[in-house]
Amino acid sequence: MRRARDGAVVCLTAYTTPVARLVDPHCDIVLVGDSVGMVLHGLPSTLGVTLDMMIMHGQAVRRGLDRALMVVDMPFGSYEESPEQAFRNVARVMGETGSAAVKLEGGQQGRGADGERVRRDALAVAEAGAFAMVLEKVPEPLARRITEEVAIPTIGIGASPACDGQILVVDDMLGLFGDFRPKFVKHYAELGNAASTAIAAYAGEVRERQFPGAEHVFGDDPKTVSGGEAA
Repeated sequence: MRRARDGAVVCLTAYTTPVARLVDPHCDIVLVGDSVGMVLHGLPSTLGVTLDMMIMHGQAVRRGLDRALMVVDMPFGSYEESPEQAFRNVARVMGETGSAAVKLEGGQQGRGADGERVRRDALAVAEAGAFAMVLEKVPEPLARRITEEVAIPTIGIGASPACDGQILVVDDMLGLFGDFRPKFVKHYAELGNAASTAIAAYAGEVRERQFPGAEHVFGDDPKTVSGGEAA
């Protein structure tokens, strides 16, 4: 992947076909992130995410993409044991989802004494053949320096505007996932509030027998057909 020259690389997560269809026209990279465990499955962390879960969501996202490059997270425990385990599971993910790449995670954020270690790790990852790297919650000066020094694109999340691209969890930026709000998240919409208002309105109309109205039900005219069913 070439360095960004005419604008930053746009990345978002997606876990379902409908959301993949929404982000596809606007994103260069769509990540099927292990954050799916917390966002969609209600898990307390990403540790409980399994390979089968990632494959299922990867398949769903793949069906919604026409142009964006799809990357799938390798979940915890699926690659750390040995190169053989990593190859076997990566081959399965790519083969069963049609993903163009996978993402593996490191462990430091580069604060204090860890900064030089993260910098060295970033250089080693680029040298090893990675086509891009994500810098998450890395101090801004360090993220800027890494971006200047590595030969591959950097994708920031809570890192630096100097990174070659940016990524957010789509549910965070749409205001759908309200359990916590990291500093690096900007809400571009408040769809959670809008959805709650709409659901409350529906519930009220059902209880008051205002829904369904005459326009939402079928008569006995045999010509009336919807969804393959005659009324």
